Amino acid sequence: MFDRFTDAARKALGMAREAAIEARHDYIAPVHMLLGLLDTQGGAASILKHRSIDPVQLRLETVELLPPGRYWQVSGTLPFTPEAKRVLEFSLEESTALGHRQLGTEHLLLGLMRLQEHRPDCGLPTFQAQN
Repeated sequence: MFDRFTDAARKALGMAREAAIEARHDYIAPVHMLLGLLDTQGGAASILKHRSIDPVQLRLETVELLPPGRYWQVSGTLPFTPEAKRVLEFSLEESTALGHRQLGTEHLLLGLMRLQEHRPDCGLPTFQAQN
């Protein structure tokens, strides 16, 4: 599945893993994926800008939503939570619906937004413009 991902999207998922480790979590959840996207340049940044969403403020809100970590040492491959897997599925659907051959950071962000729409309790901040 990851062969369709752009380099930026792969980097964002790598940064999501780093965010999970930094938070002392032994899994990758949608909140980690969002933090990974916010640390990566790509199409997601233009979507946030188009929606007048401040990425710095969104990062602050996202970090506040992180549950407390309970593992002191985390290494190796981290599994995606069912919600994170759903984000990947939504992202692939978005990419396909737009007729894109590759899956970029913009599709990952759209997948996160769709999850938040379908499951407001998924642990993500709302994607609303800040004034």
